[in-house]
Amino acid sequence: MTWVMIVCALGCVALVWVRNIVMARGGFEEPQGRRDIETEYFDLLHQMEAWQKARRYDTMLACCSQTMPLLREFVAEVRRKYGSFEIGSIPAIEVGCRYWAALGDLASLEQVSAVVSSTRELAEFWGDRVDEAFQDARLADSIRRLLSEKPGVEQRRLGKELGAPGTDTSRIVHTLANLGIVQRTKSGRSYKLYLGQPGTGDSL
Repeated sequence: MTWVMIVCALGCVALVWVRNIVMARGGFEEPQGRRDIETEYFDLLHQMEAWQKARRYDTMLACCSQTMPLLREFVAEVRRKYGSFEIGSIPAIEVGCRYWAALGDLASLEQVSAVVSSTRELAEFWGDRVDEAFQDARLADSIRRLLSEKPGVEQRRLGKELGAPGTDTSRIVHTLANLGIVQRTKSGRSYKLYLGQPGTGDSL
């Protein structure tokens, strides 16, 4: 019995030794040639967040576009590894939809819609967000047309002018201002709004 215990103990020591060597060399690697979809996804996520912080919205949206073709495989890989997909936020969808809607980029929204509807988990959690993005695109277009006809309209009057909730118009105006499409001038407790020049100032 004593010899059996000694052998088992030596075996455990050897396993720990091998594990420490492997971890010191960077951990267990995926089989050569296997695509590391998680690393690719999170690399793009970090790039997207950095460009958003730098107000480089064109480059940020390029990262969102590059992420879209990865999502089905990313969901499958997370499900395979962890048994379920419980990631509560996909910024490429959420931020992408917000800015593509403001730009009126329906082709990119259609791309997002196709990806989201192709996977049960994505459709369940982000299907409504994509539908809202198409509505936001229509409202953003209405805001641009109104400012073309009535430059200097106060932001607080947008909802009444367009028959839309003020929270929605304020959110979209904020995004349009980030993009340089709308310029805001302080007026009392509100802002006067004018059409800007996309690509100037802090936008693209």
